[in-house]
Amino acid sequence: MKLSRKFINENPDITFDKISDELWKFWIVDDIHAKDLHLTHEFMVFLYAYEQHLKKKGTLNSTVVSEKIARHFTFFQILLAIKNEPVKPLKIFDFSKYDRYKINGV
Repeated sequence: MKLSRKFINENPDITFDKISDELWKFWIVDDIHAKDLHLTHEFMVFLYAYEQHLKKKGTLNSTVVSEKIARHFTFFQILLAIKNEPVKPLKIFDFSKYDRYKINGV
């Protein structure tokens, strides 16, 4: 977890295709529909990155709806899943732009 935090803090504008294989393996879930997903280290990494994003925007104290967090976590996982696909890379920690993209079921 320490390596993830350091990476997130030092690379706030990195695109999903630049995530190292080591971190990718630590961050991606095996089953997005698993029970108690919110208790996993993968979700904790996401929440840390999300918190850092909100701090950067100055909105950390604002109310964030749990459905939005769940939707953003799913999109975060989708970006990790397409890491090696030939698509335009997006900044993986730019959560404020996640809602611009529409993906069926997310």
